Amino acid sequence: MDQNVPRFAKVVTSPTGNPSKELAEMRAQLASARDDAAAKLRDNIARRENEQRELASFEYAPPTLTYRDELRLDLGGREVRILHLGRGNTPGDSVLFLPADKLAITGDLVVAPVPYAFFSYPVEWIETLRRLTRLGATTYVPGHGPILRDDAYIQDVIALLDSATRQVNDLAARNLTADEVRKQIDLAAAKQKFCAGDPERESRARRSVHGVPVDGTTWREILDAAAKLGVDPARVHAAATAG
Repeated sequence: MDQNVPRFAKVVTSPTGNPSKELAEMRAQLASARDDAAAKLRDNIARRENEQRELASFEYAPPTLTYRDELRLDLGGREVRILHLGRGNTPGDSVLFLPADKLAITGDLVVAPVPYAFFSYPVEWIETLRRLTRLGATTYVPGHGPILRDDAYIQDVIALLDSATRQVNDLAARNLTADEVRKQIDLAAAKQKFCAGDPERESRARRSVHGVPVDGTTWREILDAAAKLGVDPARVHAAATAG
């Protein structure tokens, strides 16, 4: 990764007098823009020009200390272990573990309340998370989300990844296409667990079609109230069954 950074810096920087293609396009748009659109473009151009000036003086500072699997630090008598437990969300996920505090800071290896994964390593992620749970931590600080006081959520993520990868392998063994595999994977159990809002939405959808269920006692109370107001029970029944 380090050898690519200077090349990246060269690509994204350009002298102030030689604006990027995007800057040139915005300036061209400004010539015909009016009012709010013009003001917004001027603001964007100013921001981008400032970025160009800052990037033009960019100097890459490589790390002076690296590690492969583990690095132990002594912070005034408190041991901190920086661990690479394996690939998961990214190739280089690092975990900070404080043994005395039984505290693990996971980065995006764990994200709550819903797992986050793009261009990740789901098969390896399973064992990486298992290694995380074997550290002996009782408190986990995820990359996003609330502090976790046990590993229950992490076990749920492991179960989700394990189910997904097993299903993909089984379906792929049947020589199905990627689209066919995606359509047949069943993650309903995980959806109920991780997407807490979905059951409520499903309930609203059912009620919009079938109505709100009313028990016998409540229905009698509705009819009694209607009678006291002089409303014919037949009209109540008709209103309740109207579709």
